[in-house]
Amino acid sequence: MSENLELKSFGSAFEIKDAANGEVAAIVATLGVVDKDGDVLLPGCFPPAASVTLSGYRHDVIKEGAPPAGKGTITVEGDKAIFKGRFFMSSERGREAFALVREMGEDGQWSFGFPTRATKTAPMTDEWRTKGARRVIAGLQPIEASPVFIGAGYGTGTLYTKHAKDPAPLEDVNAAADKLFKRRIVR
Repeated sequence: MSENLELKSFGSAFEIKDAANGEVAAIVATLGVVDKDGDVLLPGCFPPAASVTLSGYRHDVIKEGAPPAGKGTITVEGDKAIFKGRFFMSSERGREAFALVREMGEDGQWSFGFPTRATKTAPMTDEWRTKGARRVIAGLQPIEASPVFIGAGYGTGTLYTKHAKDPAPLEDVNAAADKLFKRRIVR
């Protein structure tokens, strides 16, 4: 099953909205930069709102056939692809995965998976080639999001967690992610 799927690992910024409900928001991609895999995700490459399953850890839903630990959607806000969803807190698997994400805190990273057959590429330009790109992705259909140990993206990372009584507005998450990106970018 996994030979026809691609996994895009990126560092994440996430906000835990409500621990009782297992809600989470995570930045899973920054558009318009070359990642560690040599891929560039162009603005517009994600569909408007993609429903995805949530793996417990390291893409175990698609790599190992594990049951989902949750579900949600990936949307784009500015230059960030953001997963918003919830862990299945009624299951032991969902509770354990949620606890892992919460405990990893600022060290947590995220990834997403997408079928290779649904990937559309754009022509390689000299500018992207000079920056180290091997592929320019103009379209994809994400099917899964996952916490991971090491992501492929530069400039993203877990910023903070919050509980339901003190959530940060998403605009603050994006501003903090932009600041982190500028501090960590490798040129």
